[in-house]
Order: sequence, then C-alpha cells, then structure tokens
Amino acid sequence: MTGIPMEAQEVEKEDVKNSMPDEKTLKAWFNNEEADWPPDFADGSDVPTGAPELRFVVGQPVKCRIGSDPVNGWAKGVIIQCWYREDSWPSHTFAPYKIALDDGRNIFAPADVDQVIRADGEVLVD
Repeated sequence: MTGIPMEAQEVEKEDVKNSMPDEKTLKAWFNNEEADWPPDFADGSDVPTGAPELRFVVGQPVKCRIGSDPVNGWAKGVIIQCWYREDSWPSHTFAPYKIALDDGRNIFAPADVDQVIRADGEVLVD
C-alpha cells in the first residue's frame, strides 16, 4: 500500500510514477520473484538501497506544508537530515527529509514533491 501526500486534484503522472515501485520491481513480482519495496538501508549506508536522488541537501532552507490552507499552511525551515526514519516505523519505511522549522519544531517530509516541500532561498554553506 502506498499513499501520495497531496490532494487528488494536485496529483500528476510524475507523482504517481515516483511513488510506485519501478518497472524492475514490478516485473520481479509478476514472476513471483523476491523484490523489496520500498527500498531499504540494507547496505548500512545513510541512503536507502535503490532510493531516488533527492532535490535538497542538509542545510538547505525550505518551505514545508504544515496545514491545508494553500496560503498560510506553509512554514519555513532547514533540512537537518536526509533519509530520516524512526525506530518505531516498520522496516523499509523512511521519509526523504527531517526539517527544523524556524518556530523550533522538527518535522519530516513524507515525500519529495512540491506539494509537501519547496525550496526557499539558497543552499547554506558552512
């Protein structure tokens, strides 16, 4: 089961494509072969195996959807972790980003799509 974190009228073909298993995985399932979905952290790295490339990096300012209001439902923050997950989540479950909001709260973005998270300014450099 999968979900796309946006209103139905906002969903585009690319959003569905990015939220579903790739062709290789679907073919394996069709042939009754093993294939993990979603990708996991099997190799011990900080990036899930087979994960797509993310749009943002740690330290980059962003705006995140925190409510349903299309104008006021956004909050500014900064990416503090890519490929975030919590111990209590089922295995193979992760979020693309953990974000520190300007108001002090930490949240995560459940998907790397404009309807959930958008760029806000330039990348911060240490």
